[in-house]
Amino acid sequence: MTSFEPIDIPKLVRSIYPESEWKVRKMVLNTQKNSKGEVKIYIEVLKYLYYEPGKYRKEIRRISCEIWVLPQFWSKKKQEVSAKDPIYGDKNGIINEMYLAVRDYINNRQLMRFQFKTPYSIATNIEKFRLDFKKIIEFFPPNKQSYTKGLTDYLTEYVELRKSTGAARGTWKEFITVKNRLIKYETYSHKKLFFQDMSLTFSDNFNIWMRSVPYDPSTIEKTFTVLKTFLKHYYKRRKEINIILDDTFMDEEFKKGKKKANEANPISFDEFVTLFRKSFASPVLEKTKDRFLLQCSTGLRFSDLDKITPDKIDKGRIKINPAKTEETKDDNTIYIDLNKYSRAILKKYHNDTTSLKISNQKYNDNLETMFDELKWKKRTSHNGRDTFISICVQKKIPVEVILTWTGQGSYSVMRRYIKVQDEYKKKEMNRAFK
Repeated sequence: MTSFEPIDIPKLVRSIYPESEWKVRKMVLNTQKNSKGEVKIYIEVLKYLYYEPGKYRKEIRRISCEIWVLPQFWSKKKQEVSAKDPIYGDKNGIINEMYLAVRDYINNRQLMRFQFKTPYSIATNIEKFRLDFKKIIEFFPPNKQSYTKGLTDYLTEYVELRKSTGAARGTWKEFITVKNRLIKYETYSHKKLFFQDMSLTFSDNFNIWMRSVPYDPSTIEKTFTVLKTFLKHYYKRRKEINIILDDTFMDEEFKKGKKKANEANPISFDEFVTLFRKSFASPVLEKTKDRFLLQCSTGLRFSDLDKITPDKIDKGRIKINPAKTEETKDDNTIYIDLNKYSRAILKKYHNDTTSLKISNQKYNDNLETMFDELKWKKRTSHNGRDTFISICVQKKIPVEVILTWTGQGSYSVMRRYIKVQDEYKKKEMNRAFK
Protein backbone atom coordinates (compact mmCIF):
# COMPACT_ATOMS: atom_id res chain seq x y z
CA MET A 1 0.00 0.00 0.00
CA THR A 2 1.43 3.32 -1.08
CA SER A 3 1.51 6.07 1.52
CA PHE A 4 1.14 9.72 0.67
CA GLU A 5 2.40 12.78 2.50
CA PRO A 6 -0.53 14.60 4.14
CA ILE A 7 -1.58 17.75 2.32
CA ASP A 8 -1.71 21.02 4.25
CA ILE A 9 -5.15 22.06 2.95
CA PRO A 10 -5.23 25.58 4.49
CA LYS A 11 -1.76 26.32 3.08
CA LEU A 12 -2.73 25.00 -0.35
CA VAL A 13 -5.94 27.04 -0.44
CA ARG A 14 -4.15 30.20 0.69
CA SER A 15 -1.69 29.81 -2.17
CA ILE A 16 -4.62 29.69 -4.62
CA TYR A 17 -6.62 32.48 -2.99
CA PRO A 18 -4.08 35.06 -1.79
CA GLU A 19 -4.92 38.26 0.01
CA SER A 20 -7.24 40.10 -2.33
CA GLU A 21 -8.54 43.25 -0.74
CA TRP A 22 -7.44 46.05 1.54
CA LYS A 23 -8.72 49.47 2.49
CA VAL A 24 -7.07 52.49 4.08
CA ARG A 25 -9.07 55.17 5.83
CA LYS A 26 -8.76 57.97 8.38
CA MET A 27 -10.91 57.40 11.42
CA VAL A 28 -11.47 58.03 15.13
CA LEU A 29 -12.48 55.76 17.99
CA ASN A 30 -15.30 57.50 19.84
CA THR A 31 -14.81 55.19 22.81
CA GLN A 32 -11.29 56.54 23.46
CA LYS A 33 -11.34 60.10 24.79
CA ASN A 34 -8.85 62.21 26.72
CA SER A 35 -9.64 64.46 29.67
CA LYS A 36 -10.79 67.22 27.29
CA GLY A 37 -13.30 64.91 25.63
CA GLU A 38 -11.20 64.74 22.45
CA VAL A 39 -10.77 61.61 20.33
CA LYS A 40 -7.56 60.44 18.65
CA ILE A 41 -7.24 60.18 14.87
CA TYR A 42 -5.91 56.95 13.37
CA ILE A 43 -4.91 55.64 9.96
CA GLU A 44 -6.64 52.27 9.71
CA VAL A 45 -5.76 49.49 7.28
CA LEU A 46 -8.36 46.78 6.83
CA LYS A 47 -7.15 43.66 5.02
CA TYR A 48 -9.37 40.81 3.83
CA LEU A 49 -7.60 37.47 3.60
CA TYR A 50 -9.43 34.97 1.40
CA TYR A 51 -8.70 31.34 2.10
CA GLU A 52 -11.46 29.70 0.07
CA PRO A 53 -14.32 30.91 -2.17
CA GLY A 54 -16.82 32.91 -0.15
CA LYS A 55 -14.81 32.68 3.06
CA TYR A 56 -12.32 35.15 4.43
CA ARG A 57 -10.98 36.65 7.60
CA LYS A 58 -10.18 40.29 8.10
CA GLU A 59 -7.31 41.84 9.98
CA ILE A 60 -6.94 45.42 11.11
CA ARG A 61 -3.91 47.57 11.81
CA ARG A 62 -4.20 51.09 13.20
CA ILE A 63 -1.52 53.75 13.38
CA SER A 64 -2.06 56.70 15.67
CA CYS A 65 -1.50 60.15 14.18
CA GLU A 66 -1.16 61.46 17.75
CA ILE A 67 -3.61 64.18 16.82
CA TRP A 68 -6.68 64.85 18.94
CA VAL A 69 -9.94 66.50 17.97
CA LEU A 70 -13.36 67.03 19.51
CA PRO A 71 -15.78 64.40 18.14
CA GLN A 72 -18.09 67.07 16.67
CA PHE A 73 -15.13 68.52 14.73
CA TRP A 74 -14.43 65.26 12.89
CA SER A 75 -16.23 64.61 9.56
CA LYS A 76 -16.66 60.88 9.16
CA LYS A 77 -17.96 61.32 5.62
CA LYS A 78 -15.04 63.42 4.38
CA GLN A 79 -12.51 61.81 6.76
CA GLU A 80 -11.08 65.12 7.82
CA VAL A 81 -11.07 67.69 10.63
CA SER A 82 -13.79 70.26 10.01
CA ALA A 83 -13.18 74.01 9.75
CA LYS A 84 -14.65 74.46 13.22
CA ASP A 85 -11.33 73.33 14.71
CA PRO A 86 -8.99 76.35 15.23
CA ILE A 87 -6.04 74.63 13.47
CA TYR A 88 -7.95 72.25 11.22
CA GLY A 89 -5.69 73.02 8.21
CA ASP A 90 -2.50 72.07 10.04
CA LYS A 91 -4.04 68.90 11.42
CA ASN A 92 -5.46 67.81 8.06
CA GLY A 93 -2.07 68.44 6.41
CA ILE A 94 -0.33 66.08 8.81
CA ILE A 95 -3.07 63.45 8.72
CA ASN A 96 -3.07 63.43 4.91
CA GLU A 97 0.72 62.99 4.70
CA MET A 98 0.54 60.07 7.10
CA TYR A 99 -2.38 58.59 5.17
CA LEU A 100 -0.47 58.90 1.88
CA ALA A 101 2.63 57.36 3.45
CA VAL A 102 0.63 54.27 4.41
CA ARG A 103 -1.29 54.01 1.15
CA ASP A 104 1.73 54.59 -1.06
CA TYR A 105 3.79 52.04 0.83
CA ILE A 106 1.08 49.41 0.37
CA ASN A 107 0.88 50.21 -3.36
CA ASN A 108 4.59 50.51 -4.11
CA ARG A 109 6.34 49.00 -1.07
CA GLN A 110 8.47 52.11 -0.83
CA LEU A 111 8.87 54.20 2.29
CA MET A 112 7.86 57.83 1.97
CA ARG A 113 10.01 60.70 3.15
CA PHE A 114 8.06 63.02 5.41
CA GLN A 115 8.03 66.67 4.44
CA PHE A 116 5.49 68.28 6.73
CA LYS A 117 5.00 71.95 5.93
CA THR A 118 2.72 72.91 8.81
CA PRO A 119 3.58 74.85 11.99
CA TYR A 120 1.73 72.37 14.22
CA SER A 121 4.09 70.76 16.78
CA ILE A 122 4.54 67.21 15.50
CA ALA A 123 8.03 66.01 16.48
CA THR A 124 6.59 63.40 18.86
CA ASN A 125 3.91 62.46 16.37
CA ILE A 126 6.39 61.64 13.59
CA GLU A 127 8.57 59.46 15.81
CA LYS A 128 5.55 57.58 17.14
CA PHE A 129 4.25 57.20 13.58
CA ARG A 130 7.58 55.78 12.38
CA LEU A 131 7.53 53.16 15.14
CA ASP A 132 3.92 52.19 14.41
CA PHE A 133 4.68 51.99 10.71
CA LYS A 134 6.36 48.66 11.38
CA LYS A 135 2.87 47.23 11.76
CA ILE A 136 2.20 48.02 8.14
CA ILE A 137 5.55 46.69 6.91
CA GLU A 138 4.78 43.41 8.68
CA PHE A 139 1.26 43.47 7.27
CA PHE A 140 2.50 44.11 3.71
CA PRO A 141 6.07 42.75 3.40
CA PRO A 142 8.47 44.75 1.19
CA ASN A 143 9.20 41.81 -1.13
CA LYS A 144 5.98 42.39 -3.06
CA GLN A 145 6.00 43.74 -6.62
CA SER A 146 7.00 47.39 -6.81
CA TYR A 147 4.42 48.40 -9.38
CA THR A 148 0.67 48.27 -8.92
CA LYS A 149 -1.73 49.06 -11.73
CA GLY A 150 -3.44 52.36 -11.21
CA LEU A 151 -6.76 53.75 -12.33
CA THR A 152 -5.46 55.04 -15.67
CA ASP A 153 -3.84 51.67 -16.43
CA TYR A 154 -7.24 50.02 -16.08
CA LEU A 155 -8.77 52.77 -18.22
CA THR A 156 -6.31 51.90 -20.99
CA GLU A 157 -7.39 48.26 -20.76
CA TYR A 158 -11.04 49.29 -20.75
CA VAL A 159 -10.62 51.33 -23.95
CA GLU A 160 -9.11 48.30 -25.69
CA LEU A 161 -12.03 46.20 -24.48
CA ARG A 162 -14.55 48.69 -25.89
CA LYS A 163 -12.67 48.75 -29.20
CA SER A 164 -12.65 44.94 -29.41
CA THR A 165 -16.41 44.79 -28.82
CA GLY A 166 -17.06 47.15 -31.72
CA ALA A 167 -17.80 50.36 -29.81
CA ALA A 168 -18.09 53.45 -31.99
CA ARG A 169 -14.93 55.53 -32.22
CA GLY A 170 -16.64 58.50 -30.60
CA THR A 171 -17.57 56.32 -27.62
CA TRP A 172 -14.14 54.93 -26.75
CA LYS A 173 -12.48 58.28 -27.47
CA GLU A 174 -14.52 59.73 -24.59
CA PHE A 175 -12.78 57.31 -22.21
CA ILE A 176 -9.35 58.27 -23.58
CA THR A 177 -10.21 61.94 -22.99
CA VAL A 178 -11.17 61.21 -19.37
CA LYS A 179 -8.03 59.12 -18.88
CA ASN A 180 -5.89 62.03 -20.09
CA ARG A 181 -7.67 64.37 -17.66
CA LEU A 182 -6.97 61.98 -14.79
CA ILE A 183 -3.30 61.80 -15.78
CA LYS A 184 -3.10 65.61 -15.69
CA TYR A 185 -4.79 65.58 -12.29
CA GLU A 186 -2.26 63.01 -11.03
CA THR A 187 0.55 65.31 -12.15
CA TYR A 188 -1.12 68.24 -10.40
CA SER A 189 -1.75 66.34 -7.15
CA HIS A 190 1.61 64.47 -7.22
CA LYS A 191 0.00 61.11 -6.59
CA LYS A 192 -1.12 58.08 -8.54
CA LEU A 193 -4.83 57.24 -8.47
CA PHE A 194 -6.22 53.82 -7.56
CA PHE A 195 -9.71 52.37 -7.38
CA GLN A 196 -9.76 52.80 -3.61
CA ASP A 197 -9.30 56.55 -4.10
CA MET A 198 -12.75 56.91 -5.66
CA SER A 199 -14.26 58.72 -2.69
CA LEU A 200 -16.39 61.82 -2.21
CA THR A 201 -13.25 63.69 -1.20
CA PHE A 202 -11.66 62.74 -4.54
CA SER A 203 -14.71 63.95 -6.44
CA ASP A 204 -14.62 67.26 -4.54
CA ASN A 205 -10.92 67.79 -5.27
CA PHE A 206 -11.11 66.60 -8.88
CA ASN A 207 -14.04 68.96 -9.43
CA ILE A 208 -12.14 71.91 -7.93
CA TRP A 209 -9.16 71.16 -10.17
CA MET A 210 -11.29 70.89 -13.34
CA ARG A 211 -13.02 74.17 -12.53
CA SER A 212 -9.62 75.84 -12.08
CA VAL A 213 -8.27 74.63 -15.47
CA PRO A 214 -11.01 75.72 -16.37
CA TYR A 215 -13.55 73.28 -17.82
CA ASP A 216 -17.17 74.34 -18.15
CA PRO A 217 -19.86 72.64 -15.99
CA SER A 218 -21.14 70.49 -18.89
CA THR A 219 -17.62 69.13 -19.57
CA ILE A 220 -17.18 68.33 -15.88
CA GLU A 221 -20.56 66.55 -15.83
CA LYS A 222 -19.59 64.52 -18.91
CA THR A 223 -16.24 63.60 -17.34
CA PHE A 224 -17.92 62.22 -14.21
CA THR A 225 -20.57 60.41 -16.30
CA VAL A 226 -17.90 58.61 -18.34
CA LEU A 227 -15.82 57.89 -15.21
CA LYS A 228 -18.84 56.34 -13.47
CA THR A 229 -19.52 54.10 -16.48
CA PHE A 230 -15.94 52.83 -16.28
CA LEU A 231 -16.14 52.34 -12.49
CA LYS A 232 -19.42 50.41 -12.76
CA HIS A 233 -17.76 47.95 -15.15
CA TYR A 234 -14.99 47.18 -12.66
CA TYR A 235 -17.23 47.30 -9.59
CA LYS A 236 -19.10 44.26 -10.94
CA ARG A 237 -15.76 42.45 -11.39
CA ARG A 238 -14.01 43.65 -8.23
CA LYS A 239 -13.92 40.21 -6.59
CA GLU A 240 -12.69 38.22 -9.57
CA ILE A 241 -9.82 40.61 -10.41
CA ASN A 242 -8.98 41.47 -6.80
CA ILE A 243 -9.43 45.22 -6.71
CA ILE A 244 -10.65 47.44 -3.90
CA LEU A 245 -13.59 49.51 -5.04
CA ASP A 246 -16.61 50.33 -2.92
CA ASP A 247 -19.88 51.85 -4.10
CA THR A 248 -19.12 55.44 -3.02
CA PHE A 249 -18.93 56.53 -6.67
CA MET A 250 -22.64 55.69 -7.00
CA ASP A 251 -23.53 58.37 -4.45
CA GLU A 252 -25.29 61.33 -6.05
CA GLU A 253 -22.72 63.68 -4.48
CA PHE A 254 -19.86 61.95 -6.31
CA LYS A 255 -20.95 63.35 -9.66
CA LYS A 256 -20.19 67.03 -10.22
CA GLY A 257 -20.94 69.57 -12.93
CA LYS A 258 -24.15 70.32 -14.74
CA LYS A 259 -25.36 68.85 -17.99
CA LYS A 260 -25.81 71.47 -20.65
CA ALA A 261 -29.34 71.55 -21.95
CA ASN A 262 -29.40 70.69 -25.63
CA GLU A 263 -30.93 73.60 -27.52
CA ALA A 264 -32.10 72.76 -31.00
CA ASN A 265 -30.88 75.09 -33.73
CA PRO A 266 -32.62 74.02 -36.95
CA ILE A 267 -33.06 75.87 -40.22
CA SER A 268 -36.65 76.49 -41.35
CA PHE A 269 -38.28 74.59 -44.20
CA ASP A 270 -38.06 77.69 -46.40
CA GLU A 271 -34.33 77.96 -45.66
CA PHE A 272 -33.96 74.25 -46.40
CA VAL A 273 -35.54 74.71 -49.85
CA THR A 274 -33.40 77.82 -50.49
CA LEU A 275 -30.25 75.89 -49.58
CA PHE A 276 -31.30 72.97 -51.79
CA ARG A 277 -31.58 75.31 -54.79
CA LYS A 278 -28.34 77.13 -54.00
CA SER A 279 -25.16 76.35 -55.94
CA PHE A 280 -21.71 77.08 -54.53
CA ALA A 281 -18.70 77.86 -56.68
CA SER A 282 -16.49 75.98 -54.21
CA PRO A 283 -16.59 72.14 -54.61
CA VAL A 284 -15.89 71.89 -50.87
CA LEU A 285 -18.94 73.97 -49.96
CA GLU A 286 -21.07 72.12 -52.53
CA LYS A 287 -20.21 68.84 -50.82
CA THR A 288 -20.80 70.43 -47.41
CA LYS A 289 -24.24 71.54 -48.58
CA ASP A 290 -25.06 67.98 -49.73
CA ARG A 291 -23.99 66.50 -46.39
CA PHE A 292 -26.10 68.96 -44.43
CA LEU A 293 -29.15 68.62 -46.70
CA LEU A 294 -28.96 64.84 -46.46
CA GLN A 295 -29.03 65.13 -42.67
CA CYS A 296 -31.92 67.61 -42.85
CA SER A 297 -33.97 65.32 -45.12
CA THR A 298 -33.24 61.99 -43.38
CA GLY A 299 -32.37 62.76 -39.74
CA LEU A 300 -29.06 60.88 -40.07
CA ARG A 301 -26.46 61.54 -37.40
CA PHE A 302 -23.01 62.71 -38.49
CA SER A 303 -21.56 59.30 -37.51
CA ASP A 304 -23.88 57.55 -40.02
CA LEU A 305 -23.68 60.07 -42.84
CA ASP A 306 -21.02 58.21 -44.84
CA LYS A 307 -22.38 54.70 -44.17
CA ILE A 308 -24.92 54.51 -47.02
CA THR A 309 -24.11 52.13 -49.87
CA PRO A 310 -26.37 50.86 -52.73
CA ASP A 311 -27.20 47.66 -50.81
CA LYS A 312 -28.64 49.79 -47.99
CA ILE A 313 -31.29 51.32 -50.27
CA ASP A 314 -34.29 48.99 -50.32
CA LYS A 315 -37.76 49.75 -51.69
CA GLY A 316 -37.36 53.50 -51.46
CA ARG A 317 -35.94 53.36 -47.93
CA ILE A 318 -32.54 53.60 -46.28
CA LYS A 319 -31.86 50.57 -44.11
CA ILE A 320 -29.17 51.35 -41.55
CA ASN A 321 -27.89 50.35 -38.12
CA PRO A 322 -26.88 53.58 -36.35
CA ALA A 323 -23.42 53.40 -34.78
CA LYS A 324 -24.60 55.14 -31.59
CA THR A 325 -27.13 52.41 -30.70
CA GLU A 326 -25.11 49.33 -31.67
CA GLU A 327 -24.30 48.47 -28.06
CA THR A 328 -27.60 49.50 -26.46
CA LYS A 329 -30.16 47.69 -28.64
CA ASP A 330 -30.40 44.05 -29.66
CA ASP A 331 -31.88 45.14 -32.98
CA ASN A 332 -31.03 48.72 -33.85
CA THR A 333 -32.07 48.55 -37.51
CA ILE A 334 -34.03 51.59 -38.67
CA TYR A 335 -35.72 52.34 -41.98
CA ILE A 336 -35.80 55.90 -43.30
CA ASP A 337 -38.21 56.56 -46.14
CA LEU A 338 -36.78 58.69 -48.94
CA ASN A 339 -38.35 61.93 -50.16
CA LYS A 340 -37.66 63.92 -53.32
CA TYR A 341 -34.84 65.86 -51.67
CA SER A 342 -32.98 62.94 -50.09
CA ARG A 343 -33.51 60.88 -53.24
CA ALA A 344 -32.00 63.64 -55.43
CA ILE A 345 -28.90 63.96 -53.19
CA LEU A 346 -28.33 60.21 -53.06
CA LYS A 347 -28.76 59.94 -56.85
CA LYS A 348 -25.98 62.50 -57.23
CA TYR A 349 -23.66 60.11 -55.38
CA HIS A 350 -25.05 56.90 -56.95
CA ASN A 351 -26.55 55.88 -53.59
CA ASP A 352 -23.05 55.69 -52.11
CA THR A 353 -22.10 58.29 -49.49
CA THR A 354 -18.70 56.84 -48.60
CA SER A 355 -17.09 59.72 -50.54
CA LEU A 356 -18.70 62.13 -48.04
CA LYS A 357 -16.49 60.87 -45.19
CA ILE A 358 -14.91 63.76 -43.28
CA SER A 359 -13.84 64.53 -39.70
CA ASN A 360 -16.47 66.17 -37.53
CA GLN A 361 -14.19 69.14 -36.87
CA LYS A 362 -13.51 69.74 -40.57
CA TYR A 363 -17.20 69.34 -41.39
CA ASN A 364 -18.13 71.95 -38.77
CA ASP A 365 -15.43 74.30 -40.08
CA ASN A 366 -16.88 73.95 -43.60
CA LEU A 367 -20.42 74.51 -42.30
CA GLU A 368 -19.28 77.72 -40.62
CA THR A 369 -17.81 78.92 -43.92
CA MET A 370 -20.97 77.95 -45.81
CA PHE A 371 -23.34 79.74 -43.43
CA ASP A 372 -21.05 82.79 -43.40
CA GLU A 373 -21.37 82.97 -47.18
CA LEU A 374 -25.15 82.64 -46.88
CA LYS A 375 -25.12 85.25 -44.08
CA TRP A 376 -27.24 82.88 -41.99
CA LYS A 377 -26.94 81.96 -38.34
CA LYS A 378 -24.12 79.49 -37.64
CA ARG A 379 -25.02 75.80 -37.46
CA THR A 380 -23.10 72.58 -36.73
CA SER A 381 -23.35 68.93 -37.74
CA HIS A 382 -25.86 68.35 -34.91
CA ASN A 383 -28.34 70.80 -36.39
CA GLY A 384 -29.14 68.75 -39.49
CA ARG A 385 -30.95 66.24 -37.27
CA ASP A 386 -32.61 69.16 -35.41
CA THR A 387 -33.90 70.42 -38.75
CA PHE A 388 -35.30 67.04 -39.84
CA ILE A 389 -37.23 66.50 -36.59
CA SER A 390 -38.44 70.12 -36.34
CA ILE A 391 -39.72 70.14 -39.93
CA CYS A 392 -41.50 66.81 -39.43
CA VAL A 393 -43.19 68.10 -36.25
CA GLN A 394 -44.28 71.33 -37.96
CA LYS A 395 -45.63 69.33 -40.91
CA LYS A 396 -47.72 67.39 -38.35
CA ILE A 397 -46.09 64.00 -38.95
CA PRO A 398 -47.19 61.66 -36.11
CA VAL A 399 -44.57 61.41 -33.37
CA GLU A 400 -44.51 57.60 -33.51
CA VAL A 401 -43.58 57.78 -37.21
CA ILE A 402 -40.77 60.29 -36.58
CA LEU A 403 -39.42 58.03 -33.83
CA THR A 404 -39.16 55.08 -36.25
CA TRP A 405 -37.19 57.21 -38.73
CA THR A 406 -34.79 58.60 -36.10
CA GLY A 407 -34.42 55.39 -34.09
CA GLN A 408 -35.21 57.16 -30.83
CA GLY A 409 -37.06 55.46 -28.02
CA SER A 410 -39.42 58.18 -26.78
CA TYR A 411 -40.72 61.68 -27.30
CA SER A 412 -38.82 62.86 -24.21
CA VAL A 413 -35.58 62.03 -26.04
CA MET A 414 -36.75 63.50 -29.34
CA ARG A 415 -38.03 66.79 -27.91
CA ARG A 416 -34.46 68.04 -27.37
CA TYR A 417 -34.11 68.27 -31.15
CA ILE A 418 -37.26 70.32 -31.69
CA LYS A 419 -37.47 74.06 -32.04
CA VAL A 420 -40.60 75.60 -33.49
CA GLN A 421 -39.95 78.71 -35.58
CA ASP A 422 -41.61 81.96 -34.41
CA GLU A 423 -43.33 82.50 -37.77
CA TYR A 424 -44.85 79.03 -37.58
CA LYS A 425 -46.14 79.69 -34.05
CA LYS A 426 -47.81 82.93 -35.18
CA LYS A 427 -49.39 81.13 -38.12
CA GLU A 428 -50.70 78.35 -35.89
CA MET A 429 -52.13 80.84 -33.36
CA ASN A 430 -54.01 82.67 -36.12
CA ARG A 431 -55.25 79.36 -37.54
CA ALA A 432 -56.47 78.24 -34.10
CA PHE A 433 -58.39 81.47 -33.48
CA LYS A 434 -59.59 82.20 -37.00
